[in-house]
Amino acid sequence: MFYLRHHFSLRCAPAQANFYHALCFCFLYARFSNFTLEPLLLLNSSTPIYSVLTHSYPKPLLILHFLLLVLSVTSIMASRAVLLLALCVLPAMVVAIRPAKNPFSVKGRVYCDRCRAGFETSATTYIAGAEVMLQCKSRTTNEVVYTKNGKTDSSGAYTIYVDEDHADEVCNAKLVSSPHPECREVTPGRDEALVILTRYNGIASDDRYANAMGFMSQDVAAGCAEVLRQYQEFDNEN
Repeated sequence: MFYLRHHFSLRCAPAQANFYHALCFCFLYARFSNFTLEPLLLLNSSTPIYSVLTHSYPKPLLILHFLLLVLSVTSIMASRAVLLLALCVLPAMVVAIRPAKNPFSVKGRVYCDRCRAGFETSATTYIAGAEVMLQCKSRTTNEVVYTKNGKTDSSGAYTIYVDEDHADEVCNAKLVSSPHPECREVTPGRDEALVILTRYNGIASDDRYANAMGFMSQDVAAGCAEVLRQYQEFDNEN
């Protein structure tokens, strides 16, 4: 038995071998000539393969087998297209269903500036129950695209978990309110803190620390004069 194998098989008797040799020729030519048969027109009656194609086999059956060949080659090309599509789509699907990485942990503290110094001092206390907010804005439109609220614990610290990467946004932790009746005035310049929320900046840790944010007390606490004098002396020495 003679077999032609290229994603399909054809069986024939030994007497039909010449026909399938011709069919092989057609197949190879079709593969490398973009499915045109123009060079076959250049063959003359003295060419053996011309004789096989035109005389050694019934023309209707020859045409039928040739059409089957073309369909088989078309099927091969379609299979390749499906394979190419799979190679393009499957990686995206794998990324989509891949388990998410650990969330970011935005951490910071909220303090009360009892000396109205504008910064943390040895007289500073930390506020429990202060409300804060994480806000992200688009770098191109400056529109708010993400917000999430948080609250400080008994030590004045807060943690806000963020699942998404915000590489294309500018994110800041912001003060919202203070539960302390005598310390509710926002300290100028300490009402928000920049937070980088992307894994494409070389930071390996999921913890992202924001600078401390603060409120000021209405009245200057006792002992603040001495505290500020010490800071002034330290600045003069340096």
